Amino acid sequence: MFLCIGLLCLLSTTILTAQKTTPASTPAPPTLKKPNVKTYWGSTVTGTLELSAAAAAQLFSQPLRIIDDKNIGYLISSYQFAYKRIGITEDEVTGKISPQSEIVANRFYNAVLPLVWQNNIKETLQKGEELYFFDIVVISSAGFRFYAPELKINIL
Repeated sequence: MFLCIGLLCLLSTTILTAQKTTPASTPAPPTLKKPNVKTYWGSTVTGTLELSAAAAAQLFSQPLRIIDDKNIGYLISSYQFAYKRIGITEDEVTGKISPQSEIVANRFYNAVLPLVWQNNIKETLQKGEELYFFDIVVISSAGFRFYAPELKINIL
C-alpha cells in the first residue's frame, strides 16, 4: 500500500514539474513578386501571332527564352508544346475526302525542341496549323518557380 502511494506521488510530481515548451516561431516566408517577363521564340514575342509557314520554320532551331523588362534571362524548368496539324481523311463508304485536324503535344525540359520534332513539323507545316507553347515553368535566381506567359502562333 505504501509502495502504491509512493509511486503515485512520484508520478504526480513528475507530471507537475514538467516544463512547458513554447513552439519555436517560424520566420515569415519572403514575399514573392513575380517579375514582369515575356516569352520569346527567336524574335517572336509572347501572345498570339500569325506567321507564314516559311517564317515559322526558321524559328525551330531557336531556343525558347524568358526575359524580364530589365533584360535578365530566366532558366526554363519545363514547358508544354502542342502542334495542331491539318490532314485529310477519306470516308471508306463514300470515298469523300475531308479535312481533319489533330493535336500532338509533349512536355519538354530543354529550351530547344528536339530535332525529331523540329524536322517533322518543318516538313509538313502548312496554312491553318498552330504552334502553342504553354505551362512554361521558369526558375528565378532565388530558386522560386513561376509560370511565364504562353506563346501561340497561327500559320498563315
